[in-house]
Amino acid sequence: QYGMVGWGGTFKTTLEPLRVVQRMVIKIMLKKPFDYSTLQLYHDFPVLTIDQLYKRAALYQVHKDYFIHGYNPGDIVIPSGRSRRESLLIKVPRKNTATGQHHYDYLGVRWYNALFSRYEHDKHADPRAIKYMISKYLKEV
Repeated sequence: QYGMVGWGGTFKTTLEPLRVVQRMVIKIMLKKPFDYSTLQLYHDFPVLTIDQLYKRAALYQVHKDYFIHGYNPGDIVIPSGRSRRESLLIKVPRKNTATGQHHYDYLGVRWYNALFSRYEHDKHADPRAIKYMISKYLKEV
């Protein structure tokens, strides 16, 4: 997981060899044939995929940046529920390039807002409760 926030948002083609190796190692560990279904594989062996690991790392980092370290109080929005934009918890930073939109500080905030819209959220909740919510969210997505 080292450097996940840094390299996890890279292009899909760059990460594909790592995904292939992860699936092959799991298949070897479980003694499954190489043409075994990937969906069934991750169901049989409940580990996070590379993409889920990146999401988890980004969500943890966003929570740490905005709620533990107090990143920028102007970025935290108190949701009133009147409009979709006002229902966000954290303002999504503007990124002008596709590369910028792959970075954790853009995607992580979007995923954090999706997590918030799906579950009740208390920014002062026990960190274990936040980790549980993130794990639950990753299993459903």
